[in-house]
Amino acid sequence: MNKGDIATKAQLTARFLLTAAGKTYAVNLGDFDKYKRTFKREGSRVLVAEKGFHRETHDLTSVVGIGWEFTLREFFGLVNEIMNAGTKGADTTQAAVTAPSGTASFNGVTQGASYLIGKYNLNTVVVQVSAATKTLGTDYDIDLGSGELYIIPGGTIANGNNVSVTFGCASVELENYTALDKAGLQKGSAVIHEFDQHSEIPFRTTTVAQVQYWFEGDEEHDGKKPATPTIKIMAITKPVVVHRKV
Repeated sequence: MNKGDIATKAQLTARFLLTAAGKTYAVNLGDFDKYKRTFKREGSRVLVAEKGFHRETHDLTSVVGIGWEFTLREFFGLVNEIMNAGTKGADTTQAAVTAPSGTASFNGVTQGASYLIGKYNLNTVVVQVSAATKTLGTDYDIDLGSGELYIIPGGTIANGNNVSVTFGCASVELENYTALDKAGLQKGSAVIHEFDQHSEIPFRTTTVAQVQYWFEGDEEHDGKKPATPTIKIMAITKPVVVHRKV
């Protein structure tokens, strides 16, 4: 078997490293055995000749772009930062609170409506109207994880009642993002290592100093399969490609 046969039969896998704009580190988004490298073309029509009702035009290629598509298979903190694609603020910590020191109040409540306590991971929740304690599951429901208080229709918490809540909560580490709707912030640089079965040295490495990246497609969840969003990147500057010499 000659070298040409080996190169032709190469089975490629890819490793995708993305550095978001403003960051000094790359995020390894995983090793992929299935991915797509795409070439996009934008054309322009040029009038070559015109005589009477006859026009001759040529289609010329004005812009050619190269991009990649990867389907993510796992999540961790830095992937969340990349996915949110906005401006990341400082991390915060929800301090632990011992019941009944945590308090919240809601005036003029409506049956069938939900009210957010504004804390996560609650415990020891007590709901009262005019100092009378109400019954969980009959008058209200509470999602301890998200802090959602739901007023049950037909219970003794009537429309227009003022509700007071006391609770405790555990400490929770939080990441904060803003400007998620600004696609222009989804920029950075990328390195794509492609490996074949013949060596641990990358078969091909593509480095792009500036890329635009975005997540595409719907997030469809059935409660069983993990979410698998697809990240797409498009080169803004010319990629630099290095091949291993075979």
